[in-house]
Amino acid sequence: MAYQAGKSKRVLYCAGALCAGLGGFALTPLAQAASELASGETVVLPEVQVSASSPGTDAPVKSLRRVTANGALGSTAEIDTPFSLKTVDARDIRERQASSIDEVLAGDSSVRQTAGAVVGVVSYVSVRGLLLDQVNGYKVDGLSYINRAELPLEMVDQVQVLKGLSGFMYGFGSPGGVVNYQLKRPTDNPVLDFGARYKSDGVFSESVDNGGRFGPEQRFGYRVNAVQEGGDTYVDGGHVRRDSGGLALDARLTDSFTWDFDALQSTRLAKGVYYGIFPGAGVSIPHTIPGDSKLAEDGSYFRTRTSLATTGFKWELSPEWTANVHYRYGEQYTGWREGSLNLLNNNGSYRIAQSAQLETFTSDQLQASLEGSFQTGPFYHKLVVGASSLDILQRRDANAASATINGGNLYDPVDLSGYSISTAGHNRHRFLNIDEDAAFVADTIDLTEQWSIIAGWRYTDFQQKNYDRNTGVQLAGAAGDYQEKKVTPTYALMYRPWKDTTIYTSYVESLEKGGVASISNSNYGEVFAPIESKQYELGIKTQGQGWNTTAALFQIDRGAQYTDSTNAFRQQGNVRYKGAELGGEVSLASEWTLSANALWLDSKYHAVPGLEGHNAAGVSDFQAASRIRYAPGALQGWAFSLGANYYSSYDFNAANTLKVDGYTLFDVGAQYQTRLFGKRTTLNAVVNNLTNEQYWVTYSSSSPSLMQGAPRNVALSLSVETF
Repeated sequence: MAYQAGKSKRVLYCAGALCAGLGGFALTPLAQAASELASGETVVLPEVQVSASSPGTDAPVKSLRRVTANGALGSTAEIDTPFSLKTVDARDIRERQASSIDEVLAGDSSVRQTAGAVVGVVSYVSVRGLLLDQVNGYKVDGLSYINRAELPLEMVDQVQVLKGLSGFMYGFGSPGGVVNYQLKRPTDNPVLDFGARYKSDGVFSESVDNGGRFGPEQRFGYRVNAVQEGGDTYVDGGHVRRDSGGLALDARLTDSFTWDFDALQSTRLAKGVYYGIFPGAGVSIPHTIPGDSKLAEDGSYFRTRTSLATTGFKWELSPEWTANVHYRYGEQYTGWREGSLNLLNNNGSYRIAQSAQLETFTSDQLQASLEGSFQTGPFYHKLVVGASSLDILQRRDANAASATINGGNLYDPVDLSGYSISTAGHNRHRFLNIDEDAAFVADTIDLTEQWSIIAGWRYTDFQQKNYDRNTGVQLAGAAGDYQEKKVTPTYALMYRPWKDTTIYTSYVESLEKGGVASISNSNYGEVFAPIESKQYELGIKTQGQGWNTTAALFQIDRGAQYTDSTNAFRQQGNVRYKGAELGGEVSLASEWTLSANALWLDSKYHAVPGLEGHNAAGVSDFQAASRIRYAPGALQGWAFSLGANYYSSYDFNAANTLKVDGYTLFDVGAQYQTRLFGKRTTLNAVVNNLTNEQYWVTYSSSSPSLMQGAPRNVALSLSVETF
């Protein structure tokens, strides 16, 4: 089901104008104060009153009873969900001063960074050893979001990760899972917060968060966010500039009917970036290098513009039944001029393959669901039924420019000459069109007080059309038009032996978009059919006063993707991921909070010529994360934290001929809360990679690449809550 892009764009532009107008209205008191200063009038400030308050109680152990949106399962408490979940809220994001998804999820051992937005293009992560795909692996409020740019985390209220197959919950997607960003919404109480932040080596940002309700009976709500960031990054020659704005509105038109709308726009320009480091034939994995090394040539950049607009309603038909309908239009523009660093020998010498291209993604999604409960005899049912229609159009550069220049050496960085190519005058042609129509139903049945089952099915009609990027003409035959109609089921059995404990077993199937041979493959541009995956999971979730524990055993069978001995990208056979997750969080007395978790993972190729029994590329067999937080009662207002992440070594390629060393990262933080002028004020300091560990970040795609890990870096912030 497709929509008219022109209408969608008009909706988006109107949303932007409305955002600016309401933002000005909400910040009128600030403008009036500034006017008084400019006019030379004497402004009398009140006496400064400083008082400290302990933030120790701000970080309690999170309850597994929190109700969150879980795709086709509807709104469900985490402890009642037969899958592994991880939730990070805005408070955690602020305290860790996270600016990318890998930093947000650093406390989860099942997640690992696979690319960074400071030295590279966009932050990507893998979950359970599987790289999340850019098109379907990331959502905003449960709807489509193309992850080709950094989402402004200042506008995010919560990040949730579903680990494992998401075919039933969200439709097409990588079997690693789904990252779902939940944006900030209008609040019942007034909000006006200001923030300022510094990050190594000279990046400064300012932000404002304003929200509340107005009108008769406080029926209308708003939330406005704005962020500006710019400065030199921790990489020599690196620079970033970011401007973001967001608006959320709602109207409680009746006691049972609520309309909502939100819009977001963010632009970002990163300089001093490169695409990746690619070891050539016969070249070993190089020794690690300092994280601030300058490898990119002068004039490199990656530019993005993200626009989202969403509107819909929630209708409480009765105390038991609720309907939701939402429409989302999204647009993602990217333009880049950067290089791939091709290693020539084991001495670190490299040549740069330059590229200058433009790319655009547009997406339209309409989703409707009905959620409710009823009883049949002795059985209690929670039913969710719904339908979704998603249209994604990718346009790629018809005039993609490339050039090859002599590079430098990893161990002796020098300034490299700039680019002789650009994107000036380039056109974008239709390259890929995905139409995904789906219907889903899930029934959670309580058989007794202790036993319940879940049965769910998602029917998907998936059609993918491929086009010649140079002409925009659809490719002939199966290469140009692929269609798949399939039902992906999920089944689960849950047992509650006592209160706040759930033991579950679940089965789920999933589909994901087929791979595309990369520019370094001999069959560059070849598009493959969707991949099928299956997952089996057995787990337990339990909690008590001041503690919680989760554990899971899982097996994922996924269609294999690899580069063969002829350097061609292939899809054949499967990879089996067998793993175990164990984690927990506990409050020790009233001052200490400890969290720790670990992932054990074994991955092997099956029925793949030449790779039988090989380890999957980019998959560590052990990962662990821990964090301890101390809020001493003797130091009112203070809290301190220490975190550690460990990643074991892993194979770089499917042939298992190259190995990447493991590494351990430490971070420390300090937070002080007080009151200035009666306003809650928080000072925060974080040092990441405390020991300045040198390590490689690996992107395991059809053509795996390396990227230098971040060096020791510092983040400082000040936030003021005026209400």
